[in-house]
Amino acid sequence: MFAAVDNPLFVPDLRTAEADLGGGPGLLRIILVSALREFWSRPGRSDAEQPLQTWVRVVSSADWSRPTDIKAMFRSADTLANDRVVFNIGGNKYRLITAIHYRGRRVFIRFIGTHAEYDKIDATTV
Repeated sequence: MFAAVDNPLFVPDLRTAEADLGGGPGLLRIILVSALREFWSRPGRSDAEQPLQTWVRVVSSADWSRPTDIKAMFRSADTLANDRVVFNIGGNKYRLITAIHYRGRRVFIRFIGTHAEYDKIDATTV
């Protein structure tokens, strides 16, 4: 679970995490949505709930097979090395880092935090 890690900004090893939400055939499956719920449940983070729920709905019904598909849907998303994609959430108040496995049709939540917290990490290795 997200809250059990030493640093509450990072998501645990996702190779063993279970999917919380999945799309239908041909759609993307988001792994560890509970990390997002945990984040917006923290004091002072309730403003992240609506934008993150919207992100989950949009992404779980997306059909991405390459980074340009993401950019077509989220123009402000940044694609990085190691299949990482950074999404601006809540008017760029929060940053969401994902690892996307296009062939496996999975989006792994790797980090969610404020812009200031994001500035302290290496987005390509989380």
